[in-house]
Amino acid sequence: MKRYKPLFSGIRDNFLFNEAVIKVDAYDKILYSLFDKCKPHIQNKNLPVDQIITILNKEFSFLKIVFQAEKINNSDDAHLGFNGGGTEDDEYNTIYVFLNSNCESNFNQYNNKYIATTIKIIHHELIHRNQAIRMKSREIISKEFNYDPDNYREYLQQKIEIMPFAFMMVEESRAHGWNDDKILQNLKTFSNPSALFNGYLKYFDEDSKTVKLLVKYMYMYLQK
Repeated sequence: MKRYKPLFSGIRDNFLFNEAVIKVDAYDKILYSLFDKCKPHIQNKNLPVDQIITILNKEFSFLKIVFQAEKINNSDDAHLGFNGGGTEDDEYNTIYVFLNSNCESNFNQYNNKYIATTIKIIHHELIHRNQAIRMKSREIISKEFNYDPDNYREYLQQKIEIMPFAFMMVEESRAHGWNDDKILQNLKTFSNPSALFNGYLKYFDEDSKTVKLLVKYMYMYLQK
């Protein structure tokens, strides 16, 4: 499972998201249009990662979405060129997408599946950005996470992470060809094609508070 950097250091576990899940698919039209604008400048150009990032940032910077190069790390998608994402605790809650040199061949091909994977990372961080907007004071936002960032299990059970992961699980299920009714029906038996979902079940029991909240958020994302 992908690890997202806790740059956004302010939402604590006691912050409640009971009123609604944050839906970010409304951003898709503009995100895909920006990638379409970048396509003729990147596809089949055999560009190094630094040049790819320059082109992407030229189009995405007005949304306060920044692509940044890093050395290859040990994240699950590092082989695809993704080191993860992060949301900064600043005036704009700037979103970062961290790329490594493995992205070069993938962006050179510029296929739809790869762009969709990139947007999935942005989705996760857009939810964090909107979580920040819901906060009542920047004094709360500025406080440190109340969990150990090196403890992966603890990271996964944070409410602020469960919500974006639930959204990503719904999107992954749809990408596997499951319609919403099938996703809903199979959640009753904790059956789902999402690698993220099954990753959670490796860390938490089905009757745990973490999985119950995860399923709740997935149900909410599937509501019309």
